[in-house]
Amino acid sequence: MPGIKDFVLTQALPYEAVHGLQPITAAIKRAMGAYDTFNTEARKIGADANLSAAGKKQKVQKFVSDQAHELVRVRMAAEKAKANLAKRRAKLQPPPIDKTDAAAAAIRSELRAQLVRMSAGERKAFLPTADPMFWQAVLEAPNALTNIDNDTRQTIQTLAVESAHPGQLAKLEHDGEAVSLLEVASRVLSELAVEVADLPDAKALDELVNTAVPDQRHLEADADRNTAPLAA
Repeated sequence: MPGIKDFVLTQALPYEAVHGLQPITAAIKRAMGAYDTFNTEARKIGADANLSAAGKKQKVQKFVSDQAHELVRVRMAAEKAKANLAKRRAKLQPPPIDKTDAAAAAIRSELRAQLVRMSAGERKAFLPTADPMFWQAVLEAPNALTNIDNDTRQTIQTLAVESAHPGQLAKLEHDGEAVSLLEVASRVLSELAVEVADLPDAKALDELVNTAVPDQRHLEADADRNTAPLAA
């Protein structure tokens, strides 16, 4: 039966040919390569008849410490990928409203009045297929002026963004799935490191890693540079 490493690598396959996701799949592959290395070395040390239990534990922990940069690398890649994806999401906004156009502002005010006169069910049924000017009227004003709820507002926000940036929300969600897989790869590698080094918890691993790699700025810069295309 395939293990977690094979599962993660199989899940990553569809993203390999996707523009902008190559750094993500490369980071996943590197993390799973480290996963293999950690497992192999732990088994090797565990089979060494010349070492006591304490000696084996010490040697495995020394190995994990020496390889701590791999744990930092994948964690930084996941964090920066998520942050850069959020930057891209923040750029996807509905078209700006011209606040200097008094005539258009008056029309939007009347459209809000029309919405208020509808029942909640009528508004929910009407707004998704309404003229985009209704969307502008809704989004520029507090919910109280149109009697919509937060769910309806979010629906209109999404529709307005999709209208202004066709296909980009779906692409964002797709790329987000790849980033989530990278987070899984990072977590899987860290959990293995805790296990093979016989550490009590993730906090102990963080202390070991931060001691082994006290200056992580270069790894952080590499991760930010490599995942920067996700923000575009």
